[in-house]
Amino acid sequence: MKSSTQGLSMSAEKSLPPQPPPAPDVTPIVPPPAIGRVKPPLTARPASIPEPDPAIERAYTINKIAAPYFIVFAGLALYDKNGLLGTLLLLLGTLLLLGGSWKNLNGLVEAIARLFKPTTDRDL
Repeated sequence: MKSSTQGLSMSAEKSLPPQPPPAPDVTPIVPPPAIGRVKPPLTARPASIPEPDPAIERAYTINKIAAPYFIVFAGLALYDKNGLLGTLLLLLGTLLLLGGSWKNLNGLVEAIARLFKPTTDRDL
C-alpha cells in the first residue's frame, strides 16, 4: 500500500504549480529626518569677473566684421529660390554693414508711417 500512496502523492505534487522562493526580509531605506539641517542659501559668485581671453576677443571682433557679409551672401544665394527670404537677408545684411541697428530701423519705419498719416493727425 505504501507504493500506491507514494504514487498518488507524486502525481499530486506534479499537478501543483511551482511556488516562488520566499522573499527575503528587506527593511526599506528611510533617510534620517531633516531636523536641524538647513540648506545654505544660494549666493552669487564673487563680483570679480575674470579677464576675457584675447583669442576670444579676436574671434568676437572677426565675427562682428564677417557676419554681415555672410548674411548678404546667403541672401544672394537664396534670392533665386525664395525671393522674399533672399530680399530680407539682403536688407538685413546691408543694414548691418552700414552700421545700422534695430533702433535706427524702427525710427525709419516710424518716419515712413508718419508720411502716410493724414495731415490733420500729424503733430506740427
